[in-house]
Amino acid sequence: MDAARSLGAIHVMFPHLDIAVLPRTYQGLFDRFVRVRSWRADLLSNFVTTVGISACGMLTGLMVARLLGPDGRGGLAAAVIWPMFIVGVVGFGQAQSVTYFSGKLRHNAGQVMGSALVIGLFQGLLGCMVGWWLIPMVLSGQTRSVIDMSRWCLLVMLAGMGMSYSLFVLQGTAQFLAWNVARLAGPISYLAVIVIYWLFDVHRPMAVAWAILATSSFQSLIGLIWVARTETVRFAFHLVKPLMQYGGRSWLASIPIMMNARLDQLVMSVFIPPVELGCYAVAVAWAGITLPISSAIANTTFAHVAGAAADSEGHATAARAFRYGLFANLIAAGALCIGTPLLLPLLFGDRYTPSVVPGIILVLASVFSGMNYIVSDSLRGMNRPLEPAIAEGVGLLMTGLGLAILLPVWGILGAALASLLSYVTTFVVLVILLSRASRADWRVLFDLRSALGRIRGWST
Repeated sequence: MDAARSLGAIHVMFPHLDIAVLPRTYQGLFDRFVRVRSWRADLLSNFVTTVGISACGMLTGLMVARLLGPDGRGGLAAAVIWPMFIVGVVGFGQAQSVTYFSGKLRHNAGQVMGSALVIGLFQGLLGCMVGWWLIPMVLSGQTRSVIDMSRWCLLVMLAGMGMSYSLFVLQGTAQFLAWNVARLAGPISYLAVIVIYWLFDVHRPMAVAWAILATSSFQSLIGLIWVARTETVRFAFHLVKPLMQYGGRSWLASIPIMMNARLDQLVMSVFIPPVELGCYAVAVAWAGITLPISSAIANTTFAHVAGAAADSEGHATAARAFRYGLFANLIAAGALCIGTPLLLPLLFGDRYTPSVVPGIILVLASVFSGMNYIVSDSLRGMNRPLEPAIAEGVGLLMTGLGLAILLPVWGILGAALASLLSYVTTFVVLVILLSRASRADWRVLFDLRSALGRIRGWST
């Protein structure tokens, strides 16, 4: 009776209000509220985890730089960079493909994992055949120990390639707790090994390389065990074609992305002494301090955009991620630039003073490279994996041109400037592509007032 009276009173006060639609309206608002909260909760979880990973990376980077010195650090960079590049090439975009299909086919994530394991086996065999022959050629200017170290790195990385896809299954299915635990396992165990090296005064680059390989394999194993506990992992032949098709499109985009990220060190590993490469590697690591911001936002956005119930919801998530990322990156990079002249030599040692100016330039570049990461993952979540290739291809041309002109003249400073030029160019093109994909005015993406207002709201 009371309920009927209440409904009658509402009808008298609001005669044009359809009472029947209220439950659906409230349910729609509630669902939207839950989705926004879920996105923020996942973003916070991923950000905290990525900060932890970055902190471990910073500590290990400091200790390894001091243990090996510029020459040893440069040899380690030369040995690791080529296997990483080869793994990325033969990977054929399967990391992004596994993430996408795990999100779209959450009820069949175990089949996605099983199919990825089989694909990874063939990728590993192909990479071994190509890399074992290629590495001595490209590293002919390095010592025999660096070449041998690089070959061992290649074998171990390729052997665990299929197993590493388990992390992307966890990301795609939005199992962020499990994903973050697995992601933390590798850096924490690596830090523990480096602390042992520090205590026992181990100065051999090969020992550090083995630590990298062992702890990354441990991380992938944890991810695989977690997936196997929650999913029935089995090979599904009908998934191979869509995985390869999406992966192939992502691969076309990932090649220029990898080249943009690594071309400078790939070229420098061939043409410049290990001491200079070691200083540049430290500058790159220093600029990577801001990586947790972009990484957390991009990883969260990919899963939520891919799993959005409607295109409009995915577009709104991508725009929100862009604004938050830009605001946070600008603040973080500004603070880091101010502290670089004092903190970098203080933490890494006076031998790395030549890293200061390139480090500042790369910190500025990290704003654009981080935003490129966020926008690219947003486009992949919209099932547009080829579009980042357009921007990255233009950026790659700028990288090659910049290195050809600036590296012979200014050395590692020229390489840093070439990276900055490339990332800015890529960013401009990606903004245009995102605006077209989401049917939004590009000026709306740069309106940081809403992001600042929401951040203020969270703090109150």
